[in-house]
Amino acid sequence: MMKRISCLAISFMLVLLYVRTLTYGLAYSTVLQSKRTIKEAVFIAYEDLLLILGIWALFVVISLLFGKKAAIQKAAYGVYASLLLLALVWSLINIEAVKILNTPVNYQLLYNSNLNDSQFIVDSIAEGISWGILLKILLLCALAVGAGELLYALARKIKLTGFVTATMATAVAAGLGYYMLHANLYIEELKQERFDDYGKVANPVVAFAASFGANMEEHFMTRDFPVDSLRAYRPIQNKGAIGKPSEAPFHPKVKNVILFVMESVPAEYVAGYQDTYNVTPVLKKHFAESLVISDCYAHSPASVNSIFSMLGSAYPAISIQNVVNEHPDLRWPTLSSELKEKQYRTAFYGFSDLSYMNVDRYLAHRGFDVVVDHKNTPCATTFKSDSEGAETGKDEACMVDGFLNWVDEEEGQDPFFAVLWTMQTHWPYFVSGNEKTYVSGNEDFNRYLNALHYSDAVLGNLLDGLKQKGLAESTVVVVLGDHGEAFGRHGQYGHGSSIYEENIRIPLIFINPLLFCGQQKQAVGGLVDLPVTVMDLLHEPSPTEWIGTSLFDSSRDNTTYFFSTWSGYLYGYRSGDYKVIFNAGNNKTSVFDLKKDPREETDIASKIPALVNESHDRLGYWVGYNRALLGKAISNTENTTALR
Repeated sequence: MMKRISCLAISFMLVLLYVRTLTYGLAYSTVLQSKRTIKEAVFIAYEDLLLILGIWALFVVISLLFGKKAAIQKAAYGVYASLLLLALVWSLINIEAVKILNTPVNYQLLYNSNLNDSQFIVDSIAEGISWGILLKILLLCALAVGAGELLYALARKIKLTGFVTATMATAVAAGLGYYMLHANLYIEELKQERFDDYGKVANPVVAFAASFGANMEEHFMTRDFPVDSLRAYRPIQNKGAIGKPSEAPFHPKVKNVILFVMESVPAEYVAGYQDTYNVTPVLKKHFAESLVISDCYAHSPASVNSIFSMLGSAYPAISIQNVVNEHPDLRWPTLSSELKEKQYRTAFYGFSDLSYMNVDRYLAHRGFDVVVDHKNTPCATTFKSDSEGAETGKDEACMVDGFLNWVDEEEGQDPFFAVLWTMQTHWPYFVSGNEKTYVSGNEDFNRYLNALHYSDAVLGNLLDGLKQKGLAESTVVVVLGDHGEAFGRHGQYGHGSSIYEENIRIPLIFINPLLFCGQQKQAVGGLVDLPVTVMDLLHEPSPTEWIGTSLFDSSRDNTTYFFSTWSGYLYGYRSGDYKVIFNAGNNKTSVFDLKKDPREETDIASKIPALVNESHDRLGYWVGYNRALLGKAISNTENTTALR
């Protein structure tokens, strides 16, 4: 039996190696093209091979213990083959899960099904499994078993001496030892430097089994919370009268509002926060007429969620799904719709593709007079990339030109509200003009800094245009990022995989010569607070449905929440100097003191258990309340639509 189970283990290892290349996105046809790709293909299957070796070792022991009992041997082989088949099938199914979650499905995600929309995950996986894929699963299972039996038949015909057998066993053991050592180092490197890729190499059986070891007690995300807990997290009408006048600066001449949204720009690369690379000189030039908010956050590292919060003063749906895409006609007041009711002209200029995730349909219900993207604006320079997840758009300077022309169309009439959303800082980062060298040894990062420098220059075009038209004093320009962008810190690249500072802490700068004179305001807030703050600057009331609090409200508790769903499920918040991140995949809570540790390198959760317990209540209430709030709004929208 030992020969037979060994041959079956070898065949399953080879098939799982192929499956791992599919999961990782490594084209199997290119694996043999170089030593590097061969090494990568073999090393990424490390956890798969460990699983097979573990199962093999268990049944070797069974074979040795019951070598003379044929019935037990036969039954054991059936169980052994079944376990290998189960591991293979689960690995194949998880190819679709990894595409959605960037990590295998685990028990914690399914346990928190109401929270995590696991049914959506299951449905998405099911949709990805076509009849062709089912046939492929059956063929690969048959291949693995058939190849194992063929190897066993060949092994039975080959007669080896004891010396040759011992020599081969020693060589195999040495080879496995070498492989285990170096493959383990490779996997650890992935965890540290390329965390986004680690979820693609984790064995789904091991990951699922390990997730049972996390806290099995009642999960705080599934508990009910009293209505009065976390009083600050409630719509405006439920927060109670503060009884204090607004501290927002006001000038009757200031009527116009522009949100200048910089795509994928964290605070750390912008003047006023950290000026290491000096790529935003225009912003620095205008500091004398600006107000810099010290700590503002996107609530999710995804543009489609940020647009929902910055217009509607509400947290996004805490889910893989999002309101903009799933419910573009949601009946909910937004900054644009509120100002439209006050006779404002309104425009949205986004120079990427607004049809992505139904953004154009969502904006059509938000009271905008004009919605423009790259498809309906003439521009000599067009950017396009064939890479998956890349942007397509046009030169941002054309966006500003188009907007200034729109302003001229009805000059001297009603005030205006506009959103101008850049795109060249989105991956793969589009450079206009000659590329400068800001950093060496990192082409992507250098290209990104060049793109950001250009966005800053385009902002300068906007500010100069307003001044030339005599609109600089009557217009408050709000410069912000929609979310951040990572370049290797915490082992991650891009923006969607986590909720560290580089992913979600964004710049928020208000520019107007009549209202500001170079101040910096120490405040912790989020995009939900932006609409309320803008209305406060205009001395206009905010809708009672809005969740945010004006950043000029001295009674605000300086707390904001965030989440990510693209590398498992991560939830967190910042309150004062402390930042909490909870990983629902392994039930781990991390705490960082951002005043002492701004790069989030030291987890101090074990030193402050009281804060950890408090954080569970905070996050649990936030998730539950937000789900109920949006659920009610969605239900009201559907009922209203049905009555029409």
